[in-house]
Order: sequence, then structure tokens, then C-alpha cells
Amino acid sequence: SATLFGFALLNHESALFILPALILYSNYKNNKNLICFSRATLFYAVALLPYLAYRYYVSIHSAVEYNLSFYFSKETIRNGITLLLPVFLPGLFFAFKLFWVFPVFTIIKGLISKAYALVSIILVIIICCICQLILAYDTTRLLCLIFPAILLSAEYLRETIGTKRFEVLSFILIILNFFVYQYIATSDRLVRAIPIFWN
Repeated sequence: SATLFGFALLNHESALFILPALILYSNYKNNKNLICFSRATLFYAVALLPYLAYRYYVSIHSAVEYNLSFYFSKETIRNGITLLLPVFLPGLFFAFKLFWVFPVFTIIKGLISKAYALVSIILVIIICCICQLILAYDTTRLLCLIFPAILLSAEYLRETIGTKRFEVLSFILIILNFFVYQYIATSDRLVRAIPIFWN
């Protein structure tokens, strides 16, 4: 898991926003065992090193336009908040469309059945991924990082209602999603995604 996280981080630094959830999930899977938790946290910390080394190497050999001072500047944060607010909710919906049924069900059912650890992981994934939008603009693309929350929620739903009913529900959602027009939320507007075969 830490190795794959390291590769994901080298692909795009947005993977960093999933790190808190990975650490929480490791703790959840290891039944809150302190030794396993500490070891997993260490592995994830080590997985950061190739990315940090790469960024350092690039920064001393080339001018980096998108550095920390750019992302955390008042202008970037102000633009991120003011431009994205009107398209935030549609952008969030269109990242997965009707598959949001899975995390919504899991959060509600998990709170009722006191599955607080799983609900916390799902909420941390969603909240941390949303936090990207303070620093960056590609709403729909960046929110696709929430996908692990969709998978965890789907598995919880499958365990709750049974495999057969889950398969039927999933098939219905897949079919219905084809009938929901796809839009992409950019920095300040929604853009209709036209299927390639329409061109």
C-alpha cells in the first residue's frame, strides 16, 4: 500500500490528500494495534521520500512555477474559493453521479449501527479531497480521488444487504448513470462532456 502510494504521489501530488485516510484505514484494518499503526505510518512516511527528492532535484535545476508559495498564496486561495463555490456541488455530484448512493448509505447506516471507524475513514477521504479545491481548480478531475470512499462504501453495502441484492442495485445504478448527462466542473463553469462518437 505504501509503495503504491509512493508511485501515485510521483504521478501527481494530489495523492498526498489521501494520506490521512490511508493511515486511518491501516489503523482500522489492524484493529487499532499500536505497533502495526506505527509501522504503517513509518512506511507511508518513507513513501514520501522519492517524491520529496524528485521535487528537490527539479527545484535546484529548473524554475518551478507551481511551487508551495504559488499554491498557498492569498490570490490562489481566494480564487479557489470564490471561483469554485458556484460549481462545487455539481462538480462533486458529477465526479461519480448516482454512485454517491454508496457513501451516503454507508454514512447513514454506519452512524446508526455505530460503525464510527469506517464512517470516519469515508468522511476523511471526502473532506481531504475537497480540501484540494482551495489550492487547485479542476473540480471534477481532482474529486475523482474520492473513489476509494466509493469502493469502501460499496463493500459495506454489499456486506449489509447481501451480494445478490448489491449486484442488482449496482447494475441499476450503472444503467441509470448512462441516462444522466455528464458535465465537467472546471475553474468557474460546467462544461458538457460530449461522447466521442457524437463528433
